[in-house]
Amino acid sequence: MERMWKVPFRAWLFLAVLPLSEFTQAQWQSLNGGVNEFVRCFALSPDSTSLLLGGSFRHARNNGDSIGVFGLVRWNGSQWDTTGLATPDPIAMIGKLRYVTSLMEQNDTILVSGVGCLPDWECDTMSLGTRLVAGGWQPFGQPDYGMDLFRLNGRIFTGGDNTDSIFDQPVHGVGEYRNGTVQALPNSPFSTPDIYGAAYWHGVYYFVGNTGGELGSPDIVAYDGVSTWSGVGGGMGTGWLRAAAGLGDSLYVGGYFFPGGNNLSTHAQIFDGTAWQPFFPQVEFIGQVWDIQTYQGAVYISGIYNFVGESTWYGLLRYDGQHLCAIGGPMPSGAQGKIAFFQNNLYMPQYSLYPGGDLEWVGYLPLDGLVPDTCITISQSSMQERERAMLKVSPNPAEDQLTVQWSAGGLIQSIEVYDLTGRKVLEQGSVNAGVSIISIRELAPGMYTVSVRSGSGGSSARFIKR
Repeated sequence: MERMWKVPFRAWLFLAVLPLSEFTQAQWQSLNGGVNEFVRCFALSPDSTSLLLGGSFRHARNNGDSIGVFGLVRWNGSQWDTTGLATPDPIAMIGKLRYVTSLMEQNDTILVSGVGCLPDWECDTMSLGTRLVAGGWQPFGQPDYGMDLFRLNGRIFTGGDNTDSIFDQPVHGVGEYRNGTVQALPNSPFSTPDIYGAAYWHGVYYFVGNTGGELGSPDIVAYDGVSTWSGVGGGMGTGWLRAAAGLGDSLYVGGYFFPGGNNLSTHAQIFDGTAWQPFFPQVEFIGQVWDIQTYQGAVYISGIYNFVGESTWYGLLRYDGQHLCAIGGPMPSGAQGKIAFFQNNLYMPQYSLYPGGDLEWVGYLPLDGLVPDTCITISQSSMQERERAMLKVSPNPAEDQLTVQWSAGGLIQSIEVYDLTGRKVLEQGSVNAGVSIISIRELAPGMYTVSVRSGSGGSSARFIKR
């Protein structure tokens, strides 16, 4: 349980010492005065008419009038509302601890994960997971630790920290909520992993977090939605993944990791369906990536970053397939966690002293007419030419030997070869040179991906074995 909180709390402490003079209000709008403490998660109602917020707050403000809440409140686009949320008497909340960390709403049920207990609860069975059904609280199967909840392709999945069983069912870290209970996924390869994020892309479900390398794919695996699991390009490793989202021909992942092994860039990376690729070199993430979501044909990433060669820190990055844009204004405090889209506005937690929203803890950014702070145009052809220029393999097709040439600077540290299923079939360690010849004699005929890492980065290329 400690690890679930260690990074977020350490991040809050880091943010508190940043100079306030660097903050700008940008285009952020107030939610009637906001709430009085941290916002940690959002959930869109099934009919998209309201947005649930969860966190450690105890009050929300409707134009100066404070209403008592307990880490859970609904926003309808114009005011806060607690109708149907079984909010307790504010006086009874004194001295109580409650952090809502993940939410999901389905029909007449709200699933809630967090730490703490409401007054008059059976705290032994309801402190880590609860559900609100028809205005009344019920236990949520006594999970071992706090859960994360994901809605993907009309289905609801559970993850979290080492959650081994829910409703007395062995879910081994990831399960599916159906018919009022959580069921294990068939043939799950996990033991007790940490699952922090999930995505649905090209008909496949992806689960990310901090895992033990199941299927030879640390920190990320793929599930066909029925019974088959597979690795994803050899996985990641040396850190953890917190978020994933797919758009077009790319799956974007983010978390906390540095280059090394299959990590080709810092805190963010791309899977092209066959092999891992580094994130756009024009962007440097300073802190972990908190969230990645797609909305109306663009990818939105929440995390502290700057454009290479510039010193301004931003907290929101948008990529529409052609432009990398900073939106929301400079944010030395960085992004505060999860983001949400509601009524064509982007919602995000904010540090309490953000100018224009002092002590409000949350704000929204109107997307209609939004003017980005700055943008970089990305040419797909130039990106492909750059990758080809950095990494060359020959001959192609090849029979017995493959020459790998790296020209981006730095010595080759490792070479790995993957088949079309993402399974690593060959690996060569440090070669201390920019050119290496590897034997592929034992490989079966077919198409493969060779991935190279060096001190200056990494790239991948495909070749055919005759």
